[in-house]
Amino acid sequence: YHRPLRDARIYDALKSFPYMLRKLFPQRFQGKRCAELVIPISASDYPAMKAIECLQSGQMPCTDLIAPILHFGSVFRAPFFPNMIAMPMPVYNHLDCFEQWTTSQTVCSGLRSVEDGGELVFGNTKGLTWDNLTPQLVWRGSDFPSLFLKDPGLKRPYLVDTNSNVADKKRVATEALRANYDIFWPRWKGVVHTAEAELEAIESNTLPLINIKISSFLAAGVLPAKDSERYQEWDKFALIGEGMSLKELAKFKYHIDLGGGGGTTWSGTIQKLAMPGVLFHHETSSVDYIHEYMKPWEHYVPVSESLADLKEKLEWAIAQPQRAKMIARKGSELARYLGSLEGFERMYHEHFEQPLKGVIGAYRPLEGTSWRDAVATLRGDEFIVLMDCQGKEGEDCKRGPGELFTTFNSGMPKEYSLVGDFNYPRSSMRFDVPF
Repeated sequence: YHRPLRDARIYDALKSFPYMLRKLFPQRFQGKRCAELVIPISASDYPAMKAIECLQSGQMPCTDLIAPILHFGSVFRAPFFPNMIAMPMPVYNHLDCFEQWTTSQTVCSGLRSVEDGGELVFGNTKGLTWDNLTPQLVWRGSDFPSLFLKDPGLKRPYLVDTNSNVADKKRVATEALRANYDIFWPRWKGVVHTAEAELEAIESNTLPLINIKISSFLAAGVLPAKDSERYQEWDKFALIGEGMSLKELAKFKYHIDLGGGGGTTWSGTIQKLAMPGVLFHHETSSVDYIHEYMKPWEHYVPVSESLADLKEKLEWAIAQPQRAKMIARKGSELARYLGSLEGFERMYHEHFEQPLKGVIGAYRPLEGTSWRDAVATLRGDEFIVLMDCQGKEGEDCKRGPGELFTTFNSGMPKEYSLVGDFNYPRSSMRFDVPF
């Protein structure tokens, strides 16, 4: 069963949340004897809201509500919604890890090293020392927009060959891409940097400094971009890449965690922080809970949202190898700490137990009306049951009859919908680049 992007996140967050609540606060949840408790939560790549004009104008805050909302996903860096709390993202190496800790007080494989049965590749893996790493900035990932509600004007570039007589087509195409650089999605801006680096490498007969390439796209699942018909023009110029495993990526000296739909990359940041190379962290308009532990110039080299300073920062790292090596080591140490019993226990307390305790303790039932009636006055007759959970076992939830976005996405303009294929034929997201 392939769940559409629009509803996958909320169900992934809900399926284990009631169980974790019961395990953490057994005295609070005693069946019908317990007092009413309502906890507003949301879950998506980033907060979906109707206050789009406020978000795009930059006028803050976008709400005067004070009730806390637990958002399982990325939240905005600026206080557009001061009452929104960043919670662990509903994926295998974040929220699932918190569920495992709730159950067994053990750290999940997504945050442990390969030597310890996990997936993270640290520098103690055979042959992976700083001096032996390939001196190139590498990235592989999906073709995806970033923060689309906030920056809907950004688009995906399409190469359109209009002059078959041009001899040096790659140079002409690269110049056309640079001329329109500002309107591209961040991941495609990275591809532009790659195209320029490859031209420079041809002239100097050296290895290109930047190797950022799209390796997959979403269309009813994640599909490889290499040799796909829709990426033929890009593939002609070797700007589409094969996917790479964590062990393959770890052989490079420089990494970047380019933000996706929510402006961050949920798995990539911790995975690349652990590697022996140095992380160039993409600082965008959104953040994740785990970013609180990361400090610029100590654990990573900061890169702007537009990637305008990417080449400058990379040249700095090349010119300052000892400083870059130190940052890489500190980043690896932080990743190892967060995946230790001590580090994860701290993270669990600070980003799960503590916010939940505060929300539960602060809740006060409404006087003179039920919370259901209060919701109805705000939303109209739209209340639905998404899931029915007992919370007595890990995942004992049963899906309700309601379809999530029939209700909660009903007021969002269609052009801002995050549903479907982001490549074709979404003309509002497309920008043709003739060369």
